[in-house]
Amino acid sequence: MTIKQLESRSGVSASFISRIENDNGNPSVEIVGKLAEALGIPVSDFFYDQKGGKILYPLRLAQARLLQDQDVGELMELLVHLSSDQRKAVVQIAAGAIQLLKAPGGRVLPMDSDDPG
Repeated sequence: MTIKQLESRSGVSASFISRIENDNGNPSVEIVGKLAEALGIPVSDFFYDQKGGKILYPLRLAQARLLQDQDVGELMELLVHLSSDQRKAVVQIAAGAIQLLKAPGGRVLPMDSDDPG
């Protein structure tokens, strides 16, 4: 696929795609999501060296491993389509939920649990 074709499919400018290719561009998560969708690949594929399977810089190892999680990938796909304000709201909600889970006595219930307590 040419850069122009990728531009057309993703909506990301050819000049920015070129800068990313030459390691001179720093794409946002939204841009990476658009490129992944246009290429038909998971976002996590952008963070692996296809030859050695190593997780690429600048992600911390724990962050890169988290990107491999299917649930996280699905959440990222949903987040890509939100506005900045909507993403901030989702992050605030998630942060509150995490605090509740970390609180003394907090526990995670199975997704299919009908047990309210």
